[in-house]
Order: sequence, then structure tokens, then C-alpha cells
Amino acid sequence: METSKLKESLVLKLSELEPCRQKAEITIPAATVSSEMNIIATGFSQQANIPGFRAGKTPLQIVKKRYKENIEQELLRQFHITAFENIRRDSKAYPVTMPTPESEPLPPKIGEEYKFTLTFDSAPNFKLPEYKGLKLKKAEIKVPEKHINDEINRFRDMYAEFKTVDSKSEKGDMLKISFTSDLECPEDALQSYKRLVNAEDSWCWLSEPEMLPGLIEGLTGMKAGDKKDLTIDFPTDFTEPQLAGKKGQYKITIIEVQRRIPLEDDKELCKRLNVDNIKVLKDQIKKSKMAQEEQAGKIELQQKTLAMIIKKVGDIDLPPSMLAQSVQMHFRQIANDLVKTEADMESFTKDTEKHQKVAKDAAKNRLINYFIAKAISEKENIAVNQEDIDARIKALSSAYGYKEKDLRKQMDENGGVEELHIDLTIEKVASFLLDNAKFDDVKESSKDKKKSESKGDKKIEKKDSKKK
Repeated sequence: METSKLKESLVLKLSELEPCRQKAEITIPAATVSSEMNIIATGFSQQANIPGFRAGKTPLQIVKKRYKENIEQELLRQFHITAFENIRRDSKAYPVTMPTPESEPLPPKIGEEYKFTLTFDSAPNFKLPEYKGLKLKKAEIKVPEKHINDEINRFRDMYAEFKTVDSKSEKGDMLKISFTSDLECPEDALQSYKRLVNAEDSWCWLSEPEMLPGLIEGLTGMKAGDKKDLTIDFPTDFTEPQLAGKKGQYKITIIEVQRRIPLEDDKELCKRLNVDNIKVLKDQIKKSKMAQEEQAGKIELQQKTLAMIIKKVGDIDLPPSMLAQSVQMHFRQIANDLVKTEADMESFTKDTEKHQKVAKDAAKNRLINYFIAKAISEKENIAVNQEDIDARIKALSSAYGYKEKDLRKQMDENGGVEELHIDLTIEKVASFLLDNAKFDDVKESSKDKKKSESKGDKKIEKKDSKKK
């Protein structure tokens, strides 16, 4: 039985069409075309069920004739797979997209060499600078007393209760009111309609959404016992269809004003939060905020390490089709974030050019980060495995309230898994760089850090102005 010599005999010639875009011209010798066809035909003969012949005993010429198209398709598939493997193994132009035929492939012919051309995007070629031992400064973490008090006030407000007050109403208060109107109220009208036309006893909030249009403005500043005449104009899209587009004259009486009063008692607050005393609560809040700041600082430093490497590398070319796909992804994300109504769409369309520039800048930055991170990951054997992917999908499904299997299916269909792989590669390498960085003994205070960033921004502005 013949053995395949396709990998060894395939002739590969590479040429660069443009930066990060390659053309591969492949030649298969005539002898290899014949031998590979025989190998594939032999495989088909093992399964062939042709009358008059036992399985595996059908002459190859009959098999080739009977399964001609299937054998040619399999032969072309093997040619393309082997070409791709040789490109990845022997070429410095590492493909980052699947090589595609330059034209519709013709069927191979016995006794003739076979030629075809593939095009593909390749990874950028750049020299990786020294990336271990980057010099960094850690920002000194301080939690101002005000931030701790703000958090305590948030807890106080969380356990607040509405209490009756003998003062003028304010926005956010809850009012007990009675009212009549000149709007008709048929006996067969819905209860939801009747409650909004006349009421002896009803609660309303001086906050959005309003029970009746104009109540916040009309009733703010009133006390229990006060009366007010209001003209209510119902919008055409009002929630109660029978009132939509109508106008009514209302006579309103304020019965009671209630206000949300924060829980002021420290002992009761600590009891609700299950802590011993207010000092313990403050210590816990400080510790929690310190941890948050440390985590935020760590993420910021990780981003800084990659930015330092990017600065050393300088400008790099990016794979054109990969960049175009990334720009499209970022543009869609911008559209999803900004467009919620028809008015949003009009505004978005007017600024399309601006949004496209933002998307392109974001895409370029992301891909530059990725290719530099990828180069480091290959040198340091930093791998993103299936467990990493699964853990992130699980976290995302929990954060956004999706079923894990539904999110995974969606990501498989729209290329989200590949994007996730890029994110995780960048994150893992950034973490590695930070772990191998060197920190100065003197910590950079938050004040100094902001001042340093401000100076850096001014230097960039001056540099850009000189270029212009």
C-alpha cells in the first residue's frame, strides 16, 4: 500500500502582497498527484459496495470512475490542509486567518502537476523588546474619611423609612391625596381609569414616573391640608389608553406628606448590618474600599505594562482583514450603546465618520495589545485553555443574567469565543508582566500620579501639535 509523500513533495512559494497579507503559490508534482489519488481511491474501495465485487476487492480504475467527484474533492481538501500545515510549520509568515483559494479550484488531472494559490493574513513581524523587570511605581492607596461616611450614609438610606412630616413637600416625598376631575367616568370604565379620574384616598410619589403628568411640579412645596387646582394634559402615549391625549381640570387636596427618613440611630444601623459598633463598621468599609482600590490599581498597572512594551515596539502593521473585522465589531458595539430610539439613530448617522474613527482606533489598540501579548505568551508558554474560557463564560452569564448554554451558543455563532481568547491572552500576559516587574521603594501618591499623567498628556499634545 502506498504511503503519502504529499507533505515532503509539496512546493511552497510565499510572497507578500502587502504588509501582513501573503500569497502562497503551491505546486504538487505530477507523480504525487497520481499517488495521492491512488491512496484516496484505495480508501474509498474499502467501503465501496459495487455489484459483482467483494468489499475491498473492486479494481481502483472502477472505483476512480464511480467516485470520481468525491475523490477529487477529497484530494483538493488534502492539498489545502497540507499546504496550510506547511505554511504554519515552515514559514515565518504565520497565518492568522484561514488561507483561501485565489480562484475557483480546478480538478487535478492524472499525469499533470497541480498548482493553486492561497491568500491569507499573517501575524505582524516585529522585534520583541525586553519585557521582564519593567520599572513601576505603585500608587499609595488612601481611603478618605468622606468616602467611608458616604458609604455609611448609603446604608442609612437603604434602611430609611417613610414618616409623616409637618412641612412643605419636596421632590421624592410620598403624598396622600384626594382629587376630583371634570373628566367623564362611565360606570363600565376600567378601574385603572377610574383611579386616575377621581379618588378619595390615593398615594402618589413626587418622583418619576408620575401618577399624573405635572404632579411633581404642581404639588412640590405643599403641606397637609393645602388644596390645588391643576390642569392635567395627558400625552398621546400615556400608559392609560382611555386618558391618552385628553385634558382634565383637577381639584387636589393634600391629606398627608411622608418623607423618606434615613436611619440615624447608630446602634440600630449596626444591628441591621450585623456588626458590633460603628467603629467596626467603618473599619470594614475601609478594608473593603482598600481592596477595591488595590484591585483597580492592579488592573491599571497591568495595562501600563503592556503600554510600555507597545511604546518600545513602535508602530506595527496589522492584518487587514482581521483589522476590518475588529473595526466592524467595535462599530456595532458603539451603535448598540448609543442607539436606543429613532432620534438616537438620526444623531448616530450624522456622526458616523466620528464613530468609525473611534471604532478603528479601538480596534487597532486591541490588536496591537493582542499580537504583542501573543508573542510574549509563546516565549513564556502562557496558554489560554478551555478551563479559562469556560470560567469566563460562566462569569459573563452570571453577570448578564443569561443561561450559560445560551450565551455559549451565541458566542460560538458570532465569533465571541475567539474574541474571548484574545481578551484572556492579553489579561494573562499583562498579569505575567506585572508579576515580573520591579517596583520602586517610594510609592507614587494618588496626587503625584494624577500630576504625572497630566504632564504626560501635555507632552503628547505638544508632540502632536509639532507633527501637525
